[in-house]
Amino acid sequence: MTNEIPDGCIAFDLKLALEGWPVVTRDEKEVIDLKFWKELDDIGMTHPIEALIKGEYCTRKYQKSGHIYTQPDTGKLTDCDLFLKKKTKTYYANVLKIEGDKGLKIRDICVDKNITLYHGTSDPLYQKTISFELDDTDTEQPKTKKLWIAIEKNHDEHGTHCVSTANRSELVSHSKNSWWHVQVEVPIE
Repeated sequence: MTNEIPDGCIAFDLKLALEGWPVVTRDEKEVIDLKFWKELDDIGMTHPIEALIKGEYCTRKYQKSGHIYTQPDTGKLTDCDLFLKKKTKTYYANVLKIEGDKGLKIRDICVDKNITLYHGTSDPLYQKTISFELDDTDTEQPKTKKLWIAIEKNHDEHGTHCVSTANRSELVSHSKNSWWHVQVEVPIE
């Protein structure tokens, strides 16, 4: 067992967990109830957290770090250790041709697909509406995020033909010459 944080997770943070962030175990089982017993913490108990894992019938005891309590405490990592699940938010954007077939532009970026569609479909240069996910885990959210989006040049209405990333070199490795690369600034909602 390594100390690595599972994909799609961040380190356990008791304060954020109590504020309602989704909690999972290292082996990705959902925690459906989490309680912090301040009274136990105040008297020095090493395991003041109780968690109920989906599909189980009894709670497990945890240290404030999110490590499961074992008797004796070996300090070994287990599949039962707790983590916060990363939050993602889906955004929608309209893809429009640039007049003269000089490329594509992206506009009307929003979390509400209906608003994005309403604004885009009335434009004669409208091509399609795409969706992409952004990590919404950052507790100190910036107002905007810069993002590179690649859209397949020969796109159709079926399937997703869009890749997004903050790093253009990473984007180029996912898409070759048959893709348009567009940098956008996404207003974080």
